[in-house]
Amino acid sequence: QAYRNEADWVRIGPLNDKKDAATYRIQGAEEELYGRDYRFAIVHSSTLDRRKQKKIDKQIKEEQSKGEKSIREWGKVEYHCREDADARLTECLKMPLKYHRLEGRVVQKEQIKRRPGRPSETEKPPTKTFYVCEFTLVRDEEQIQKQRDMESTFVLISNASRDKVPSSLDLLRRYKSQIEVENLFRALKHPYFVHGVFLKNEDRILGLCYVLVIGLLIYALIQRRVRIKIAEEDKPLRLYGKNFYRPTGKTILEQFDYISVIEFKDTSFTDDKRMVSNMNETTQLILQWLGLDESIYLKRNGAR
Repeated sequence: QAYRNEADWVRIGPLNDKKDAATYRIQGAEEELYGRDYRFAIVHSSTLDRRKQKKIDKQIKEEQSKGEKSIREWGKVEYHCREDADARLTECLKMPLKYHRLEGRVVQKEQIKRRPGRPSETEKPPTKTFYVCEFTLVRDEEQIQKQRDMESTFVLISNASRDKVPSSLDLLRRYKSQIEVENLFRALKHPYFVHGVFLKNEDRILGLCYVLVIGLLIYALIQRRVRIKIAEEDKPLRLYGKNFYRPTGKTILEQFDYISVIEFKDTSFTDDKRMVSNMNETTQLILQWLGLDESIYLKRNGAR
């Protein structure tokens, strides 16, 4: 329906600042489905998934191979009257093709039938007239592009009112933002967390879930604050020889893996002495962006 209404497409461009970001165009529609009214956002992306691209290329190649084999076999058949050849041509041109067009014609040919032995100088040899079908397989670039466009198009369905989500573009933005949440919850699905859970009591399982979700919230806040500071200062985080403008929480926390707290114990000390080891400029900058300093390591209490 959207491709029939070509004039209704609205170009919205990319949704982020990445160099290779996909550009989008969108259409909105309201239709009834199973007795309820829904809003639909039909979205076309300029980036075709590589798997889908390979799938289409494979289908084109297979169809071409099959078509060429068929027209070779059809071209070998000789017809003694043009009507039979025309009928066969019409039948062959009905071959179902998705990415090609089949073009053909009937060609009249003549073959001289010579007698065995030395040709006579006075006698003219008889001629045999017959007809063959010649075909040409042509790539249908328009149809190929149409199929690629269809594979690059997806539809969002929503029952959200326009008060909450005013436009189809807002529906798309909400959909694209889901990946941020999904990437965060991917951490909780890591075998490091899931494999070692041996709780059986439902209350304890529920309590562990709350602890994990609170930890995930802190993880998300760390990621968000660092990204905001990078955007405000227009200064990337230099890690592993690369510039990170939108580092993940995992990448940020990895910078603190090798920090150690050295504790000095001596009977002459009235208090335990502690110092932080392996704190570099990057980790100090991250702590500064988070509104913290190395005192979070030195003022810790509890088990040692």
